[in-house]
Amino acid sequence: MTIPKIAVVGHPNKGKSSIVATLVHNDNIAISKLSGTTTASHGYVFELDGQALYTIYDTPGFQRPRRCFEELDQMVGNAAERSDAINAFIRQYKNENDATFKDEIELLEPIMAGAGIIYVVDGAAPYSPEYEFEMTILQWTGKPRMALINPIGGEAYLEEWQQALGQFFSIVKIFNPLTADLDKQVGVLAAFAQLHEPWLRPLNQAVQKLEQHSEHQLMQTAQVITAYIDDAIAYQIKLPLVDEKLAKKVEDTLKSRYKKELTSLENKFRQDLLTIYAYKNLHLNVKDFELSHPDLFDQSYWYFFGLNKRKLIALGFVAGAATGAVVDASVGGTSFFTGTILGGLTAGTASYFASSDPSAIKIKGISIGGKQITAGPISNAQFRFVLLGRAVYYFQQLQQHTHANRSVLDLSQEPNMNWIEQLDKKSQVSLARLLQKATRGLSTSDRESLQKIVYTLLSIKNENSNA
Repeated sequence: MTIPKIAVVGHPNKGKSSIVATLVHNDNIAISKLSGTTTASHGYVFELDGQALYTIYDTPGFQRPRRCFEELDQMVGNAAERSDAINAFIRQYKNENDATFKDEIELLEPIMAGAGIIYVVDGAAPYSPEYEFEMTILQWTGKPRMALINPIGGEAYLEEWQQALGQFFSIVKIFNPLTADLDKQVGVLAAFAQLHEPWLRPLNQAVQKLEQHSEHQLMQTAQVITAYIDDAIAYQIKLPLVDEKLAKKVEDTLKSRYKKELTSLENKFRQDLLTIYAYKNLHLNVKDFELSHPDLFDQSYWYFFGLNKRKLIALGFVAGAATGAVVDASVGGTSFFTGTILGGLTAGTASYFASSDPSAIKIKGISIGGKQITAGPISNAQFRFVLLGRAVYYFQQLQQHTHANRSVLDLSQEPNMNWIEQLDKKSQVSLARLLQKATRGLSTSDRESLQKIVYTLLSIKNENSNA
């Protein structure tokens, strides 16, 4: 079966290459604000599990559409001859030592060879009758075609473009390749499927496979995050202590190595996600762990990822609860950790956390025992949530970053999210208990339980997404 082929065409600098990169999930495609970056047509085959689903052509922009149309118009006697005239035009100027229409030939060749058309315009630029020469030439090809309005700099001229494009294209959609999530991407493919009956089945199958692949990626991500959290919380490092007079020096060395290892585990998890989502060139701006902070309950600090003081105290209590009965009772009412449970425990719990030496978060578990100094596992309840919060935040930022977006993924800013509240009360309690258990390493069944909760967190649409 011949796979669908689509050529992305239009005026220079309208985001054609960005649209191609997003639709084929390829961050190797050259993208530049400078006009003329794409000088030749190139087809990018999109494959999943070794199966080619469709080909998208990146093409140069129209350079001389008026002259090109005038040449074509002289070759046409009636409407039935238009397609033949374009083929003759390609043959004539491709064989001559004349580069006048080099770009037009490059973009028309894949179309006349059977590719459908996606015509791209900029919603921030005013409409001009000059564009009608481009649209008329594309109309003369007789190929299935749709138009995308790319709001590169905004949508100031959106309505004007919609009215003009509607006269040449049966489908007109707004599509920002820098923010288009999977729903918007498959929306373009599904719409194109309606334009050409032979492509209806293969493009609908491509949409189905994309959605299945996205679900598989989500499950893989939940598995990777769960393994990372379990490994990081349970991680332990020891150094021998030959002379107790050297304890401070050995301790400092141990703290440095411990922080380095936690950072290494987090970096590996992040690289695993880049692999899962097929990013080869994405650069990260990351704020490393700060294992100490002067105020554990500074709600303005990004460190706690939306966990406020009350929630930290409550979840800290749950994580250290002695019996399941106490935990079960805490979710029996209509509000989470309020009334008698929280009222009777808040003062003592708050005092415990507030008076804790910040160095306890630095290396919780450092102790001199016999001839060894030990760091880890992480016993501080808040820091366990910090690890998971950072992982969820990273995933959500990555989800908003398409393959056309070549900016650095900035993870150093304060996240505006309260991820723990996205879970129901029972799941919050289960999560706290599983993170507490992780200090000893999770059993297979506990890992599966944690993975289900992580999957739930990842499945929730990020309210802050600008896609």
